[in-house]
Amino acid sequence: MSPQEFFDSMRIFGEPNIPDNGELATILGGYLRGLGRYPGDVLQRAADTIIATRSVRKFPLPFECLEACQNAQDEIANAARIQREGAAGKPESSDPWSPARIELADKLMDSERGRQAAQEGWIILLHDFCRKEQRLPNNFEVLDLQAAAAALKAKQEKRTREFSGIPRLILPVAKAMEAKFRRLSNLAAGKGPQ
Repeated sequence: MSPQEFFDSMRIFGEPNIPDNGELATILGGYLRGLGRYPGDVLQRAADTIIATRSVRKFPLPFECLEACQNAQDEIANAARIQREGAAGKPESSDPWSPARIELADKLMDSERGRQAAQEGWIILLHDFCRKEQRLPNNFEVLDLQAAAAALKAKQEKRTREFSGIPRLILPVAKAMEAKFRRLSNLAAGKGPQ
């Protein structure tokens, strides 16, 4: 994807805000100068992220586009680093619960996507996805994970209401899930497992 294609794809949100004395060419030049620093795969990932997550029907500001590009570049670099480290000495396991897959999923938590999942409360589902698929989810898979997390939360709240709190039988499981959430949130924040 070229910077011009990136700019054109943002028109899904409407036209950019042009001052009365301004011209589209001037605004376009401002966007293209900043976007020109990024390769096509980064621009594509950033555009996909903005399109999948933006809830405002207004053309994104230059800093929003550049921030999305920087996050995309960091995620791509992080995934490449993890893949290099994994290829250097760890055989790929077909067992989704293998220590190598769990370690890879742990490393993938230290990303913008991991921080988003920790903040929004679906990091456990993200970790499970990364462990199974050995990669971060794309934007459409993120929407599925968010929907699954909301459904699980609603189910848990219903169960808690029906039993007037957490039943003693599943209390150890609830505590284990809280501990896993804290551990993964720490990984996403770059603090280590603690």
